[in-house]
Amino acid sequence: MTFPAVRSLSLAFICINILIVSVDAASFVLRNVASTNGHYFSNNSHLTQRSISSYTSHHMQRGDDTPAECESDSPVRKRTTRREAVISAVGSALGVTVAGLVAPVDPVWAATRKCSDIESCREIGERKIAEDMVLNPTIKLANGVRYKVTKPPVVKKSDKDQSASAVKMGSVVDVIYSASLPGAGYLYSKGMGFEKISSGQNDLGLDSLRVVVGKRDVPQGIEEALIGMQRGERRRVELPPAVGFETSDWRPSPENKQAENRLLGYRRMLEGNGPSNPPFAAVTVWDIEVLKVRNS
Repeated sequence: MTFPAVRSLSLAFICINILIVSVDAASFVLRNVASTNGHYFSNNSHLTQRSISSYTSHHMQRGDDTPAECESDSPVRKRTTRREAVISAVGSALGVTVAGLVAPVDPVWAATRKCSDIESCREIGERKIAEDMVLNPTIKLANGVRYKVTKPPVVKKSDKDQSASAVKMGSVVDVIYSASLPGAGYLYSKGMGFEKISSGQNDLGLDSLRVVVGKRDVPQGIEEALIGMQRGERRRVELPPAVGFETSDWRPSPENKQAENRLLGYRRMLEGNGPSNPPFAAVTVWDIEVLKVRNS
């Protein structure tokens, strides 16, 4: 017999042995699962009957219809899953316990795990939003301006009267800010470090804007949103166009050509550009933070 023929017969013999072992292992696993689940359901049936009897006698003694939790002294066997049965079968074949095959769950990981599926993640997200709305509500002013505190103020222990360090009409305030359109993108900023010097934009986060509240250095709605702010506090402000750039003669002014073009595009949006582009009263969204407050 030639060598290739011998090699073919050897490979066929090995494959047949592997198939036989696989069939035996599958039969063992299926028998294990069937016997385990059958025992579980029979046990559960006995537990259900006993729970109903305990429930009925408990309510007859109480004499009311108030639902109560059924109790039973018989132990409840945990249902063995198919995965556990397979692990048990492999462990029996290898002489290893199930505990040795299954990696222990890290309690720190289990405690920090937020959610396991889309529904639980959505519920956690909705709960956090509801809690945030209660603890940090959105404030609406009479002129239509809305704002929300996104960063609390820096309060020193030596500041006994916090109202004395808060922004009021006539205060000199150093601020950093960014202005954008909701869903349409960034306009320009100062002190936030959003812009890149490589593209000709110069907001590296090193400068700030000095504002005298009441002098219209910034739009009227921003001045009103500044009232009450303290050092280190940041607010996100939704600014309607009625109390927006037009009230401050389009100040603060952009400091580069790209920002000027973006602001010009917003101005055309407000004014309209022909019959195909009618005027649209788009709000702007500002993130503004107070760095220093001086009150005379």
